[in-house]
Amino acid sequence: MELAVIQAIQSLSCPALDIFFQAVTLFGEPLMLVLLVTGLYWAIDKRQGERLAFALAVSLPLCGLLKQLFRAPRPIGEPGIRSLRTKTATGYSFPSGHTQSAATAFGSLADMQKNPILRWGCGALMLLVGLSRLYLGVHYPKDVLAGLALGLLCSFGAGALFSRVKERALLYLVSAAALAPFLFYFGGHELTAAGGCLLGFGLAVLFEKYLVGFTTEVPVRIRLLRWLFGLALLGSLAALLKALLPAAPLYVLLRYALLVFTGMGLYPWLFTAFERNVWKRKHYLPGNQPKDNR
Repeated sequence: MELAVIQAIQSLSCPALDIFFQAVTLFGEPLMLVLLVTGLYWAIDKRQGERLAFALAVSLPLCGLLKQLFRAPRPIGEPGIRSLRTKTATGYSFPSGHTQSAATAFGSLADMQKNPILRWGCGALMLLVGLSRLYLGVHYPKDVLAGLALGLLCSFGAGALFSRVKERALLYLVSAAALAPFLFYFGGHELTAAGGCLLGFGLAVLFEKYLVGFTTEVPVRIRLLRWLFGLALLGSLAALLKALLPAAPLYVLLRYALLVFTGMGLYPWLFTAFERNVWKRKHYLPGNQPKDNR
């Protein structure tokens, strides 16, 4: 039955749709998530960026845990199924990680928007990512439906916690501690990497809150420079850590924790110090600091 659904969708295939859905599926991949979180957190609205990062930090470990629990095979190689972009279809099938990530990210963004056009646009994009996983022949319909449901649950659940809990850094660290037993029991690269992200996120928010306190109420030129230099820094650090650290689970955990801590804690400290002491930006001078938008 599920194979028939995939085949029905793929019966519409053509070169143009192949290109379109391979492009759409990118919105559920790690690079797009990094672009969204860093752009929002460093340059647009720190509070919204933190909320988006929290939702993803909860969603990614949950997805990894469920994949390890069910260990469901993918439809790749099934008779009559044509699979594209299989290099990003690693690990188990249930739930769809791309779909869950897109639903978490764009569900959170939709919930934070007041403009109905933007809200509907976010909703359409998450549905298209789910459809792309079926068109590309790398997931079953149940994987996509579960990914959508869990992603939306994470986006709105994390949003509710974010708005109600005052000591959010403690919430993040408690969440990481609650995940730890599952991480060490089940293992798996996805779950270990997700656990490292959650740990690094909790430590970074704590560090930023008490030692940095940056603002996004700065000129557009500075926001753009923050984003571009930050992406270059994270890309270089990711390549360096991958080359230096072994692939053992503990080192995978450490690698992702360091990356997230750098992006959300250490890098804001660096650009804040630079803007304050080198550029002498007036928004950091005493008596003229904008209110923290946390």
